[in-house]
Amino acid sequence: MSSKSGRQLLYTPVIKGTIILTIAGLLCRILGFYYRIFLNSHIGSYGMGMLQLVLPLCGIAFSVCMCGFNSAISKYTAQTHGNINVLLGGLLMSFPLSCIFSAVCATFSYEIADKLMFNADCAPLIQIIAIGIPLSAIHSCICGYYYGCKKPAVPAAAQLFEQLSRVSAVFLIYRVSSEQGRSLSPLTAVVGLVIGEFASML
Repeated sequence: MSSKSGRQLLYTPVIKGTIILTIAGLLCRILGFYYRIFLNSHIGSYGMGMLQLVLPLCGIAFSVCMCGFNSAISKYTAQTHGNINVLLGGLLMSFPLSCIFSAVCATFSYEIADKLMFNADCAPLIQIIAIGIPLSAIHSCICGYYYGCKKPAVPAAAQLFEQLSRVSAVFLIYRVSSEQGRSLSPLTAVVGLVIGEFASML
């Protein structure tokens, strides 16, 4: 095989994967853009501010419980040509750690909200977000596995499905609430976040 043919074989999956992930990311950003406009118009600036306070907790959870495992699973899956044991090993480490992190957040939600975020109203939001952390860990490990298998279409589809599920769930809750004469709350947006994580995990 010539070096030119080898480079073509290498670049083809890279370019294809890049295009798939770029399209999925772009669609998710567009959906997210209108979703934020919708939320802002229905839960107000205070509600959006509460969301901005609690969402970094998801980022911390990702850094502690998922990020390193995702990268390691992707790397070693590629090296072992899709050995499923790599994924199982990553899940056995990431999932229990995420459950512990989730339990700590749920147990000390009022302390975290009051002492760290200076807003005790965020405590119920933290409790709901904590439910989604283990789901995110499973989703992250599986995505890492498929990246290693050079099948980016699966994580891309999961990403898009997550956003669609989140938006659809919140919009459905909004319709039901409107019929009952109630308005949306920041808690609704957090519930939508957890539903989206569950959908993407599936």
